[in-house]
Amino acid sequence: MKYTLYISALIFCISSLLATDRKNHIAYTVSIRDKLSIVDSINKYRNELGLEPLAYDVDMEKLPITRTSSIYAHLKSLESLESDEFKKNISKHLHFQFHYDQLSFHIKLVRSKSKYTMPFAMENVAFLVGHADNVHLIMFEGWKNSPGHWNAMMSSSVNFITMNFASTDIGNIGDMILFSKFMKKRNTIVHSENKR
Repeated sequence: MKYTLYISALIFCISSLLATDRKNHIAYTVSIRDKLSIVDSINKYRNELGLEPLAYDVDMEKLPITRTSSIYAHLKSLESLESDEFKKNISKHLHFQFHYDQLSFHIKLVRSKSKYTMPFAMENVAFLVGHADNVHLIMFEGWKNSPGHWNAMMSSSVNFITMNFASTDIGNIGDMILFSKFMKKRNTIVHSENKR
């Protein structure tokens, strides 16, 4: 197996083939069971550190799916994935448009349709060029062995996790979103009457 793995982290204050985005030549090939096994591994490490476990949020999977599509479209637009410019600015390329995608998702879905708010999110991204089995495990091992990614997964500031892994014609893209999610505060109006 010969492959090259690029990883990057960013902070911002059940069949084998699950789905296919034919327009963008993307296949989502990692089952929910495999995703949950990653969450179980993360939570074992968090437990050893005395941290609360992360809950997997299936409803929020739309965000990492959007992210893998955005990253794929951006990488496809580049002149070369072998250039020094790409390798030098890998973090910028892999986190392309994260703030925009995260904010748009928050405004459209979280704010309008949910009783929750998502004030804080971190993103771990991996891009694997070449062929390998169990790509999601290779990416997870890469994140575990990188201090920045490890710190994101072990952060006490997050309580939820969601992820997506995409197989494309240019390589495999993995996107993990770690975030805080809290119940929205109800707006209450206190009416008082001063009687004399």
